[in-house]
Amino acid sequence: ERPPVTWHPGQLGAPFRNAQRALQECRRGAGAGPMKATLYVDTEGKPLAVGVSVSDEKGERAAPCVVEALKGLTYPSPGSYAAKATVSID
Repeated sequence: ERPPVTWHPGQLGAPFRNAQRALQECRRGAGAGPMKATLYVDTEGKPLAVGVSVSDEKGERAAPCVVEALKGLTYPSPGSYAAKATVSID
């Protein structure tokens, strides 16, 4: 099986841009520091998996909110192969 294509955050398109406020609210609501999320997007633009890394203990409380916000979106199709993108949530 071929590894996913690497995407930069801009390639996640309008769905990701529109989710920025919700992601920041997830982080701020928990009082968490900076976070990173890694998404795997299938060929139809649906999230296969979302993982979150946190910089502090409060981030653990924010992580489920971030995962749900990102999993609920449909992204542009990456083409014939899945894509992987890592984004910062500051």
